[in-house]
Amino acid sequence: MNLVVFFIFTAIGVYVFLKFTKKGKQLHIFQSPRELLLTTYEEINEEVQTFIQHHDFSKYKPNVGVFGENSTGKSTFLNAMLGTKDEFKMGFGETTNKITVLYKNTKPVPPGKSGFSQLHTQKNYKEMNYRHLNYMNLFDIPGFGQQFSHDELAKVIEEMDVIFWFIDASKGVKKDDKLFLENIKGLDTKVIIVLNKIDAISENDEIENLLKEINTEISKIKTFFKDENVMENLVTVFPFSATKSLVGTVKGERGAFKVIDKVLENVLLYTVFIESYRGYVRESFDFDEDLDLILIKNDFESDILETVSDTSLDLEYDLKENISFRDIIDPFLSKDAKANPIVSKYLSILETRLHNCNETFAYNINEIIEEKMNNISSFEVFGEAEVFDFEIKESVSLDINIDLDSMAWDSFWGDSFSENVADKFEKKVTNKVKRQLPRMLNKYDNDIALFEENLKNNATEYANKLDNKLSKTTEKIQEPLLTLLLKELKGTLEKEDNIYIEKMLKLK
Repeated sequence: MNLVVFFIFTAIGVYVFLKFTKKGKQLHIFQSPRELLLTTYEEINEEVQTFIQHHDFSKYKPNVGVFGENSTGKSTFLNAMLGTKDEFKMGFGETTNKITVLYKNTKPVPPGKSGFSQLHTQKNYKEMNYRHLNYMNLFDIPGFGQQFSHDELAKVIEEMDVIFWFIDASKGVKKDDKLFLENIKGLDTKVIIVLNKIDAISENDEIENLLKEINTEISKIKTFFKDENVMENLVTVFPFSATKSLVGTVKGERGAFKVIDKVLENVLLYTVFIESYRGYVRESFDFDEDLDLILIKNDFESDILETVSDTSLDLEYDLKENISFRDIIDPFLSKDAKANPIVSKYLSILETRLHNCNETFAYNINEIIEEKMNNISSFEVFGEAEVFDFEIKESVSLDINIDLDSMAWDSFWGDSFSENVADKFEKKVTNKVKRQLPRMLNKYDNDIALFEENLKNNATEYANKLDNKLSKTTEKIQEPLLTLLLKELKGTLEKEDNIYIEKMLKLK
C-alpha cells in the first residue's frame, strides 16, 4: 500500500515539476496553440519593453529597409504599420519612384560608404511621429523596375542593418529575390521575409490545406536561404496580408490582424535591438580611430618628455644650491664628487615620476574602457552576456640609466656648470626615452587590440545567442499565428480565439 502511495505522489510531483517552471509559468509542451502564442508573445513583449526602457538608441540607431519586387505590397504594409491610409501610394505597378527615409527627432546622416550617397537626389526625408522611429530609421525602397537597377539597390542594401523583404505568396520566390540574396552574402544584415498576400495563395477554403500550402512556401524560402549559405541572415518568414491589416488599422478594428501587427512590430524591435547592439560595438570600439584614446596617447608622450624636462630643471636648481663656484674652480676638488650623487638622486626621482606617468596613462585608458563597458551593459537586458575581466596594465618601465662617467665633468666650468650638467642630463635621458617610447606604446596598442578582439568576440557571441533565441521563438509561434490569421481571413474565429486575442491586445 505504501509503495502504491509513493508511486502516486512521485508521479504527481513529476507532473507538477514538468507542468510549471520556477516562475510558475506553464511549459510550452503542455500548452494549446492559443496558450503557446499568448505566453510566447508575453515573453517577447516583456523583453522588448525592457530594452526600450533601459537602452539609449542614440548610441546607434539601425537602418531598416523595406525591399521587394514591384507590387508585392510594400506601400500597403508601410501604411498599415504607420497607421496611415495613403501616406504611401498604392496601386498597380511601380507606385514608389524614390527612396523615402522616415525618421524621428534627428535626421539620419546620409550613408555613403558604398556609394549610396550618389542616390541622394532620389531620397526624400520625412520626419514622422511613428513611435518606433525612436529606435530606427526606416527606408522605403522602390521596387525593382525602371527607377532603380539591381546595382543601385545593392548599394542601398549594404547600408541596411535590417531588411524587410516582400514576397508575393501567390507567386513565390522569383529571379529578383535570388538576385537580392546575392547582395546580402558576406553582410551582417538581418532579413525578415514578409510572405505577403497569403489571402491570395489559394482558392481552397479549407484552413488545413491552406496551412499546408503556406508552410510549403515557407519551407521553400528557408531551403533557398540554406542553399545560398545566408541562413544566418534570416530572422523569420512572416506570413502576412498587408491589405487586410491596413483595412483593420483604418477602421480601428481590434481583431486578429491587430495581433499580427503587434507581433510583427515586436519581432522587428527585437531584431533592431540586436543590430543596435552590434552596431554600437562595431562603431564605438574601433580604437584606431577613437579620438579620446588618440588624445590620451599624445598627451602621454608629451607628459613623458615634459617630466624629463622638469626634472632636469629641478636638477639644475639643486646643483646650484649644493655646488658653489669655489667648488667648481678648486683644482683639488673633483666636481663629480659632489655632482654625481645629486644626478643619481634625480635619476631615481625621474624614474618615480615616469612610473607615475605610466600609471596615469594606464588609468586613463581603463577609464575609457570602463565607460564603454558600462555603455555595453545597457544593451544586455535580455540576459547577461559573459562579461570578461580586462584591465590595461602599466606597460614596461622606461630604462633611463645613463653612464655618469660619460658626463665629462671636467668640461663643465664656470657659472654655467649647473646649467650644462642639467642640459646634458636632459639630452641623454630624452634620447634614451624617445628610443623606448614606440616600444612602450606598441605594448599598450597590443593590449588594447587584445581587449578589442575579446570584446567583439564576446559581443558577437551574445548577439548570436539573441539571434538564435528570436529565431526559435518565431519558429514556435509561426503555426498558431498563421492559423489565427487564416481563421480571421475566413471569418471562422472561435470564442476562445477572441479571448486570447483580447489578452494579447491588452499587453503594452
